[in-house]
Amino acid sequence: MTAFTQTGTMINPELLGSRTKPKAASLKADIALVAFWAALVPGLMWFGAMVGF
Repeated sequence: MTAFTQTGTMINPELLGSRTKPKAASLKADIALVAFWAALVPGLMWFGAMVGF
């Protein structure tokens, strides 16, 4: 969190060291979701072409 003051912006020091690396399972799930959506778009275009849209 940041706090806006008259002299500038202060960053909460508790949050500076709290960044963690993403877990491998979370990263794999994100990659799978992106791959699914990337395959869905052309698949829907082909499906639409087949049914006459």
